[in-house]
Amino acid sequence: MRTVFSTLLLSIALIDLVNAQDDEDPSEAPTRQELEQIIVTSDRTFSALRFMLQDAKEDLYATFNDLIDDEDFFVDCRKTNYTRTRIQKDVCVPRFFDEAITENARNSIDFMNFGPPAVEILLSEASIAREQNRRFEELRSTIETLALEDESFGEALLEFARIQREYDYRKATCEAKPAVLFVFRKC
Repeated sequence: MRTVFSTLLLSIALIDLVNAQDDEDPSEAPTRQELEQIIVTSDRTFSALRFMLQDAKEDLYATFNDLIDDEDFFVDCRKTNYTRTRIQKDVCVPRFFDEAITENARNSIDFMNFGPPAVEILLSEASIAREQNRRFEELRSTIETLALEDESFGEALLEFARIQREYDYRKATCEAKPAVLFVFRKC
């Protein structure tokens, strides 16, 4: 309610200001600046920010996948439930990393079936990521190059970063508040 009232007040004040400037003689005010657009935003809910972040991420990766030629760098997004519960998480990984995880799982199964007992054959995702570090560096440089060359991808990257920054800030401020019953937070 307060946001609507302040927006209404701002609109009336700007209309009066523009009308007052139109009445003046143009030769008397050579440094006059015109107002083209006003954007008023209100506080978004935490869930709305999450949905905006998800949409921005999907737009970013769709644009990225359209622009690149190397299919190993295609980013695939899907829902996973690593915790083996009904709580799913959105995970976006490049295709080369997904193939490395699949290859690791295939090798560990083959080793368990046909060789001695598997000892640290099934690696964690962090270990596989360390092994694929060179490919991740190539991916980062490709993203930087595309952001500088293609305006739409650069804008999508900046929009995603802006929403991510706002989401992280809101999450941190919410977690700083005391919890209800020591567990639940109203975010």
